[in-house]
Amino acid sequence: MNEKLTKLLEKIEDTPIKEKEIYEAIIKNHPKKSKAVKIALGRDDLSINDFTALEIAEFYNAMHKKITELKNEDGFFKKTQKTQNMELPSFEETEEIAEFMFKIDDAVKKEKTKKVVELSEDLEQFIFKIAKIDKEDLSDWEVELVRQQITSCSMDAAMTAIGKELKNL
Repeated sequence: MNEKLTKLLEKIEDTPIKEKEIYEAIIKNHPKKSKAVKIALGRDDLSINDFTALEIAEFYNAMHKKITELKNEDGFFKKTQKTQNMELPSFEETEEIAEFMFKIDDAVKKEKTKKVVELSEDLEQFIFKIAKIDKEDLSDWEVELVRQQITSCSMDAAMTAIGKELKNL
């Protein structure tokens, strides 16, 4: 990537909470990407015409990923001020989440749409009960961050338990 664009990318924060203006331009103007790029470039008094289409495309993709990804470069989930103190599930709670997910999967296979919606809503309530965070206080991105972190933790625990259980057979 172009050196000027690389330096600009380093200055961009890594969550939609910190980069609200760019994030909203990404979401609201999709698939037109130039508005988000122009906002970022304007911070360093750069113009979109100073770069090739390929350079701008690479910059946009890197910026989009940096802002919207739920995990940082180290593979850990990002945190915001509102999510930094969330609780993670106990082992028993991970089993309950896995049970919800199996029931949802079963309902999907049986094409029971109403049951899928009902189970998904129950799972959502359970996740936020575990996290001890009020969902209403969070942005859509933070809601997804909490959702993914809790379910990921649950699936990791379930897979570890299954792996250890299989070794004992």
